[in-house]
Amino acid sequence: MTSFDDSNGLIPACLETDRDARSAGVRKFVAEYSDGLGRKMGEQLRTGDKETRARAMEALAAASPQSLPVLTSLMEDEDWIVRYRAAEALGLAGEQSAVETLRAHLTDGRDHVRYMSVKSLGLLHAGAAADGIAGRLREDENPYVRRMAVTTLARMDEEGAAELFRRVRRTEQDPSVIAALDEVIGEAGNHA
Repeated sequence: MTSFDDSNGLIPACLETDRDARSAGVRKFVAEYSDGLGRKMGEQLRTGDKETRARAMEALAAASPQSLPVLTSLMEDEDWIVRYRAAEALGLAGEQSAVETLRAHLTDGRDHVRYMSVKSLGLLHAGAAADGIAGRLREDENPYVRRMAVTTLARMDEEGAAELFRRVRRTEQDPSVIAALDEVIGEAGNHA
C-alpha cells in the first residue's frame, strides 16, 4: 500500500492495483484537488500502461467539477490517447459544461477520440449535440464510431432518430453497424 501523506504519494495511491487502497487514494485526491495536482495526474494519461491510464482517468473524473479545466485542456493535447482518456473522463464526470468541448471533438482527426466523444455525449444525455452525433452516423469513416452513434442516439431517444436510422440503414455497408441499426429500429417499432 502506498502512503499518501504528501502529493508525491497521492498520485501513486490513486494508481494502486488494490481497489481499497486506490479508493482511499482517490478520496484524498478529490479532497486535496488543485489544478497542479490535476496536471500531475494528467501526465499519467501518457504512460504506456493502459490500466494506469484508466485509473488516472477515473481519478480525474472523480474530482469533477474541479478537474474540468484540466480535462478541457487535455482535450487539446497532441497525443490522441490523452484526448481519448480526457473525453472519457468528461463523460464520466457528468458535467453538462463539458458538452461543448466534447462536441468540438466529434470531428477530431483520430477515430478513437471521435468514438469517445460520441459515447461521452451520450452519457451526458446531451441532446444539444444530437445533430453532431447524427453527422458521425451518416459520415464517419469508422464503423465503430458509426455504431456508437447509433447506440448513443437511441439512448438519448431524440425525436427523428428512428427515421434517421431507417435512412442510414438503406445505404450502410458495415455488418456491425447494420446489426446495431436493425436492433434499434426493431426496438423503436416495438414502442410505436
